[in-house]
Amino acid sequence: MSKPFDYSKWDNIELSDDEDDVHPNIDKESWFRLKHRSRVEREEREEVDKKRIKTEVRGAIFTTCMCSSLILCCVLIEISI
Repeated sequence: MSKPFDYSKWDNIELSDDEDDVHPNIDKESWFRLKHRSRVEREEREEVDKKRIKTEVRGAIFTTCMCSSLILCCVLIEISI
């Protein structure tokens, strides 16, 4: 039978906290609110950027397809481009 896993090394683990990066002259609650607001604003900007990029890619794909279709149509009806 195998030996059970020894979890004792996890007994004295040090947990890091965001409180360490707060300047002593800044209220901790205000600091956490500021960090939260900054994160939310960054996530909103990223979401807007994702939507803009998706729209640009779709437009580029549509334009490419339209150009390809136009060329194909012109070739089929024997119009020189």
